[in-house]
Amino acid sequence: MVIAELVEHTEAAAYVDLFRAAPPSFGLEVQETDGVTALLAPGIDVLLFNRVIGLGVGRDGTPDQVEALVARYRAAGVRNFGVQLSPAARPSSLPEMLAGCGLQVRDYWTKVYRPAEPGITLPTDLRSVGRANWHHYMAWDGEAPAAVAALFIRDGAGWLGDGAALGCRWFATETGQDWPDKPNPSFHNMQRAGFAVAYQRPNYMPPATRA
Repeated sequence: MVIAELVEHTEAAAYVDLFRAAPPSFGLEVQETDGVTALLAPGIDVLLFNRVIGLGVGRDGTPDQVEALVARYRAAGVRNFGVQLSPAARPSSLPEMLAGCGLQVRDYWTKVYRPAEPGITLPTDLRSVGRANWHHYMAWDGEAPAAVAALFIRDGAGWLGDGAALGCRWFATETGQDWPDKPNPSFHNMQRAGFAVAYQRPNYMPPATRA
C-alpha cells in the first residue's frame, strides 16, 4: 500500500466510525463513494467535521464528482467545508477543478506516519470504553487528568496512538502545519514519538468570510 492510501484511508475509516457512533441528534452524515469519503455536519460549521478525504487517491477524480461534492455542502448551508487533497491525488488537474467550483487553499494540515517498529515504551494502565476497533487513553498529572487520546485500528493500521501490541504495522495521524513563527506543539510531540512527515495536505475551501 502506498503511503497516501495508508494515511488517507485510515483517517477516513476512523472518522466514518466516529460519525456512525454519534447520537442521531448530532445530525452527522457520511457518504462513501469510489474510495472518497465525505463527512457532513451541518450543525457544526467547522472544517474538522465537514470535509472530503481521499479524492483522487487510488482512482482518478472527475469534474462531475467534484461538482457534486461541493454542491452537497453548499445545499446543506455549510460555509466552512473543504476538500483535503493529497499531493498523490489524480489527475493533476484536480486543483483546477476545485478552483472552478470556487475553492482555494486556505491552509494546510500535516499528515504524518510511522511503522510500528521501533517500539516506544509508554508505561500506563489503559482500558477501552467499549467500542469495537477503538482504544481510549487518559494521561494523569498526579490525580488530575491531563490529556486524552483515542486509537482506531483497521487492517493493521492505527489512526493516532501506540497500538503495536494490538497488531498494528503502521500508524498515521494529522495536525496543523508547523511554522517558524507559529510553532505547533502537537507536531513536535509527533516528531518525538517517531512520526515522519508524509506530506503537507492543502485544505481547499471557500474564501473566508467575515462574520
